[in-house]
Amino acid sequence: MKKRLLIATSPATEEQLRRLSRFAQVYELIKIPERDLDAVLPTMELMLLHSWPSIIMDDRVRKMKNLSFIQSALAGVNHIPFHQLDDDVTVCSNAGAYSDEVGEYGWALALAAAKKLVRFDSALKSRTWVDKPPLEIGKEVMILKGKVVGILGYGGIGQSVARVARALGMRVLAFSRKPVREKDARSFHGKGGLDRLLSSSDLIFSTLPLSKSTDRLIGSEELSMMKRDAILVNIGRAEVMDQASLYDHLAKNPGFVYATDAQAMPARVEMPATSRTTG
Repeated sequence: MKKRLLIATSPATEEQLRRLSRFAQVYELIKIPERDLDAVLPTMELMLLHSWPSIIMDDRVRKMKNLSFIQSALAGVNHIPFHQLDDDVTVCSNAGAYSDEVGEYGWALALAAAKKLVRFDSALKSRTWVDKPPLEIGKEVMILKGKVVGILGYGGIGQSVARVARALGMRVLAFSRKPVREKDARSFHGKGGLDRLLSSSDLIFSTLPLSKSTDRLIGSEELSMMKRDAILVNIGRAEVMDQASLYDHLAKNPGFVYATDAQAMPARVEMPATSRTTG
């Protein structure tokens, strides 16, 4: 007998539904009337989702006693309410699926920041551009060749970022729980290692996932160790940065640049001390 699979977010195409239906009895959350949710959800055994749907929270999650497996299409799983799931539910992330795509986007942010593209573009559009000799303009941008890039989190995304950094002639420092085996990347770990990486880097990428050990990892103390004209690019999770400290640091250091595509998740989501995930 086929297991019951709930597609919770990001509706599937007809072709995807056809393929999934070979292995499971498929239900799409958007097609289930809300009046029927309390009866249907407890029967679900498997879930496939991008972000966790707000309509399935609290008592509805706790009543899903048949649920045994959750597959996230995202690399991060901090959107999943672990504290409301039974201990025997297996959660699989999609780590590594978008490493190069996210790494490339991170470099788009980094290059835009290094070359002051947003400021120069705004000045042209607002007709406030002041023409200067090329050498003067050159002093306002960061030449990356020969500079040091520090990468927080050296998984698939971090390694993708490092490959581009090497092509640009940059030195690579990596902060990771595990030793980095690559001979042209210097490895750091622990609080002392984090401090050394932050103080030595001209450009810093955060690719860190959100967990209890990374929540607000970068606060006022860590920001104060960075160079005053450093560029900090966050393509991991927004909550890794202490937002109040970051705002204060930016206000006090006009030469410092923060670039990100990360948005904080709702505070209701709790991560376990040790995540029960695979992938």
